[in-house]
Amino acid sequence: MDTRVEIQEGLEDIDAATTDRLDEPPMRAQPLVVMAEEGTLQFPCAPGQRRFWLLHQLDPRSPLLNIAVRWRLEGKVPNADLEQAFRLIMARHQVLRTSFAEAGGGVTQIVEPHVSCHIPVVDLTGLPEAEALIEAERIARLEASTPFELSAPPPMRVTHVRVRDNVSVLLVTLHRIVCDAWSIGILAREMNEICAALQAGRPPVLPDLPVSYGEFSARRAEQLASQSGRRMQTSGNGPCAGSSISKSRPIVPVRHC
Repeated sequence: MDTRVEIQEGLEDIDAATTDRLDEPPMRAQPLVVMAEEGTLQFPCAPGQRRFWLLHQLDPRSPLLNIAVRWRLEGKVPNADLEQAFRLIMARHQVLRTSFAEAGGGVTQIVEPHVSCHIPVVDLTGLPEAEALIEAERIARLEASTPFELSAPPPMRVTHVRVRDNVSVLLVTLHRIVCDAWSIGILAREMNEICAALQAGRPPVLPDLPVSYGEFSARRAEQLASQSGRRMQTSGNGPCAGSSISKSRPIVPVRHC
């Protein structure tokens, strides 16, 4: 199966927007992993995720935080194979089984053990090719402009549009809180390999994942909280600020970086 990824406009700034910075506001330390309901995990959000969460809260109905790509599929690709491919991908990547909620003064990502995956099919093969392409474009724009509800997983949706008997377009839309341009490339490669493996009747060959994104986020949050604590102590605003010891010293203006 030949899969090509066509990235829509508006993605050129993703890498810069999702880069974590050390000058984030101080964070409360949270446990690395919290067990909620049976099989459900909770992690603190990474700084980039917190920024996108706050932007989403400003206008939850806005689609500006959507990432929409179109994959051209050549050959007859059964929809069942596509659904199976995305089920395996979602099983591999916790972030695609994640919802988000405010908890303990911060934002928490909640990972479900299983999330259903249904890919609707829009069959345009009965239309003349020119009309089919126009309708496919309309559907693509509609999918790209539909906002996500971050309180319910998954933060991704997929639509399979059949343009001709042997040509389809797969519309994949994700929220920026779980995805960037680099992630899109991983998603495309894994989907292509899994579909090829299913058609060949062999197991897919995929690299091991050294760490989940939730674990990475938790470690990043812990690192930033530790760094914030050290900066506060260095500047004189640590746990001893305001004690009898600090009161005996002259007040010196401190310039915060």
